[in-house]
Amino acid sequence: MKHTLFSVSLACAALAATSHAQVSLRLLGTVNLDSTSNPSNAEFIGSNPAAVAWDGNSIWVAGFNSAGTTANVGIVQVSTPLTNPTFGTPFGLASAPNLRGYSGLDITSGRLAAAYDAGGSDPQGIASYDAATGAALWAKAARGGSGVGFDPGFPGGNPALGSGAAWTTFGSGRRALQDGLSGADIWTTSNGMIINTPEGTFWRDVDFDDATGDIYLREGNNVIRGTRTGDNGVTGMTAIYNPTDADFVNLQTIAYAQVGQYATLFYNDRSVTNSGQAFDAVINAIDTSGAPLAINWNGFSPATGNGAYDFSYDAASETLVILDFANRDAHIFQVSEDSGACVSFNDSNTTVSTGVTATPFVGLNPSSRAYQFTVANPVTVFSASLFTGSPFRDDYMRLEVWDEDPTTGAPGNRLATGTMFSPLSTTAHWLGCNFSNAVSLTPGTNYWFAMIDSGGSIVPEEPNGLTPLVRKTRAAQNAWSSSTRTGAAKFRLFCDLYPTNVDANFGSPCFTSSGQLATAFSNDVPQAGSTTYGIEGTNLPAGSTAFLLLGWDPNTPSTPLGPFFPAGCFLNTNIFAAIPGQTGIAEIGDQPSSPRPSPFGHVRFSVPLNAVGAGVFLSAQIVGVDGGSTAAIPYVTSNAIRITTR
Repeated sequence: MKHTLFSVSLACAALAATSHAQVSLRLLGTVNLDSTSNPSNAEFIGSNPAAVAWDGNSIWVAGFNSAGTTANVGIVQVSTPLTNPTFGTPFGLASAPNLRGYSGLDITSGRLAAAYDAGGSDPQGIASYDAATGAALWAKAARGGSGVGFDPGFPGGNPALGSGAAWTTFGSGRRALQDGLSGADIWTTSNGMIINTPEGTFWRDVDFDDATGDIYLREGNNVIRGTRTGDNGVTGMTAIYNPTDADFVNLQTIAYAQVGQYATLFYNDRSVTNSGQAFDAVINAIDTSGAPLAINWNGFSPATGNGAYDFSYDAASETLVILDFANRDAHIFQVSEDSGACVSFNDSNTTVSTGVTATPFVGLNPSSRAYQFTVANPVTVFSASLFTGSPFRDDYMRLEVWDEDPTTGAPGNRLATGTMFSPLSTTAHWLGCNFSNAVSLTPGTNYWFAMIDSGGSIVPEEPNGLTPLVRKTRAAQNAWSSSTRTGAAKFRLFCDLYPTNVDANFGSPCFTSSGQLATAFSNDVPQAGSTTYGIEGTNLPAGSTAFLLLGWDPNTPSTPLGPFFPAGCFLNTNIFAAIPGQTGIAEIGDQPSSPRPSPFGHVRFSVPLNAVGAGVFLSAQIVGVDGGSTAAIPYVTSNAIRITTR
């Protein structure tokens, strides 16, 4: 396709300045809880539902009294909420003053923990129940106005001293802990781990990272984080979201979820109690450093509310329940990583085939699989990702977009291509790369998304997926298969440079003398201490010298390189180190004589992070020699990628 250097470069630069980090919430179903607010119904739990727990099969909802007088509140189980919601018998009943009730629920291993606020200490302020039967297991006299959460303990620590039902209370700067089975005190509000911050002690909710034991809290509408150091130890207590304080507003909640690469915190920004607050303005997501994560609601648009919402995430099913206090609804969402794809298929979960792609035995030529797709709106795509892996060996793959041959109904001409490294992995994961050029896609037109590998890669299809696509295969450069079999392929196309595991793309890439965008990207997590972190460049001149330029200054501007360099090339990082390398063709297939769909160069640089701690900023840009360029200094330059070690 034709393109204009100036306009495409500007598009890349503008898109690189945006944040790509997103999570996707796709509605699976909504449970109407209106019946639980009617005192004449057997499932009555109070005027409004205030707290929720979810284990992937049932939800438990706890009530709040806003009847204007003293009234009962309780907890009720809703079984099979996505198919046939069935209400159980309420338990945990309490006679609550007006504007009092439950502030939190949590569930683990069939046990519920509940926090009940009567306005002062109450015999069942912190209590535990058998989730299946509602039978009371134990209770702790306390004011349960600050939520409750099961503490997983400190990895490698003593579970008897670190795990149990954790809670906080107004005026205390410590996390208390009850034995999960007996309710006995492990740590109290006098000797529990210190969670004080300068923000105050109007605690409202608490949750934990099950892998690390790190603690996350709500206090006065702030989001507070602490890093676990021991069974009863925490450090670095700080507000990572710090708005205007709202100390006297209740029902400020939080839930931790690992969403793809993002350790994610869902919270409600509730500084006022007014009605008419927009659902998607109040409910937010951030990572554990406080950086915002955009939420793709996939068209979900509920009624406004009063800002009171509670969350419960089930890691096994990767689903999240959001409880709407004002509208008395429990919304169940499929949660997935969403890196801002403008076209995607079957990417709402991580369910994938157990099969692998076939190895073409004759000459061990590359194998190609292509999936027919259309787009609903005009888009221009720059990059793609695929849910796959290489369980037998390190491999290279190519991702491509093709048009359709109107005569055969099969892929016709390749429109764009990109190469990526697929390291040995027994599990599928998202892998992606940038394309050689931008591709404009038109609604009502058939296109094909292709993967090219050497065989033995995880088939990127979801068994019984919702969106099956016609699939064609071929070996080497042979004809595409004539079959019309389908597969629910899991892939994404992006309207910007490939974003995964990169804090930001910065600056513009420039074109090689043969018309390809020379770009940099990474599929690796920039984990502090890693010895295998890699940065890749694709669509560079093949068989040429290349350098990875590393910088440390986030304030470095993107600077045009001037008339001695190829047109449109920029220096996009400061330089404290230059790592030399050589571009290859990223051979796919084991025979050098076999046809390989690898027309452009690829390079992968190793960037050892083994001596680097968490929180270190790095920028990286690839510069390659372009022997076909007529410029006095024939170096093409990529975009820069910016990372912060984790």
